Amino acid sequence: MALSIPKEKVLKDRKTGKTFEELLYLKELLLQKRFDCIYILSNKYHIPRVRTMIMYAPKLASLKKQFEIKKISLISAESILLLANRRLWKNELDNGYKSVWMKERIRMEKSGIKQIKNGTYNGI
Repeated sequence: MALSIPKEKVLKDRKTGKTFEELLYLKELLLQKRFDCIYILSNKYHIPRVRTMIMYAPKLASLKKQFEIKKISLISAESILLLANRRLWKNELDNGYKSVWMKERIRMEKSGIKQIKNGTYNGI
């Protein structure tokens, strides 16, 4: 909204807690409403796993179709911050991605991607 997106065009999911649940919620939302495009905003490190869920989870086949025709786009929160104020966020984000915590988080995300692709991911 700070970037001039009208408030009524921004939908926030406050009902779910896990990524797959959020994607199922989006799938249901798409059955109820018609959208020209959907932007899923998440952290840069998390986007590859979101993409993999969309592409591989059988329950998300309708989202996969929308993603393939570019009606659904994935955008990193970090890119939004950099667009809004690069000077303020560049070093903060760079340092965050160098941290031990972040390196472990990225390792876990990559592990999740492998599990999704080979069908062993818990919860899908």
